[in-house]
Amino acid sequence: MLNIEVNRSAEGVERYFDRELAVSDYLMKEPGIWAGRGAERLGLRGPVQRSEFVALLRNENPTTGKRLTARRNTSRQENGETVSNRQVGYGLVFGVPKSLSVYLAITGDQVVENTARSAVDETMRAMEAEMQCKVRKGGLHEDRRTGEMLYSKFFHRDSRPINGLSDPHWHVHCFVHNATFDPVEERWKAGQFRGLIADKGYFQEYFHTLLAQRLMASGYKLRRTDRGWHQWEMACITDREVQLFSKRNELIDTLSEERESTPDEESRIARHERDSKTTKLFRGKAEIENWRQQMATERWDSITPEVAKRGLKPTCRSIRAKWRSKPTSTSIPSRATGC
Repeated sequence: MLNIEVNRSAEGVERYFDRELAVSDYLMKEPGIWAGRGAERLGLRGPVQRSEFVALLRNENPTTGKRLTARRNTSRQENGETVSNRQVGYGLVFGVPKSLSVYLAITGDQVVENTARSAVDETMRAMEAEMQCKVRKGGLHEDRRTGEMLYSKFFHRDSRPINGLSDPHWHVHCFVHNATFDPVEERWKAGQFRGLIADKGYFQEYFHTLLAQRLMASGYKLRRTDRGWHQWEMACITDREVQLFSKRNELIDTLSEERESTPDEESRIARHERDSKTTKLFRGKAEIENWRQQMATERWDSITPEVAKRGLKPTCRSIRAKWRSKPTSTSIPSRATGC
């Protein structure tokens, strides 16, 4: 999964940072991490400090306090209301197949964890290489490739709660600030994200192909499935177990069916009709134990890295045939010219 959402409210993202991004999931204590060539240019490395994050939301250089890009915080009228005219950034969310989330919740397998992280990092580098800025100087009206992004990564491992109960859900929030460095004019500018948004489907497939290939290269068995957008699951986790820990997806599907929602309306339900993580009934080891009881303790305890590598051999062979090679122009769909 790869979702991309534009953010126009600096205050709204600041509240989201405090309420959600900076909140740790079950056994995770790590903070957000700065990433991208733009962050390196500003000297932002390692853990994300709130003051740095908020300064960038306000279009300020975190080191000097001076305005970063030339774009001012203007406003416009929309549906009779005054709203911000500046896009402060874009929220990207990478998600893995549910079976992988469940497997990591059970085993904490560091090899698989690092594999998922590396797939996110490589996909973000591929997106960063396509980053552009707008060129309007001298009467021009075109875009210029900069190859620089300024973003932070936040790793989460559980879903939004429903009636106080969360499910395993390994995902990464990448918040991309609306700033990139123009190497020709030698100044910071607002980014041009239109092409990246148009190519979201390509980068989503890129991510899932990388992830599948690297898991198989490490010996893990996968199986084909018609469920979801990724078309594969860990062979050691059954469809029943995937469904057991997909309560929020089922709720979204139910609400969408009741309202006869369009895909855009279904996406809005997923983004806005959700409980805060602060309503969770269980945290830390208590949350893991609750999942263990839901799945059945004997079954939960039986899942190990050795079992994950043994998997279901018949279904695994068919998936290996598709993803056995390194991602190339033939193994990842080509983007249409002019997108």
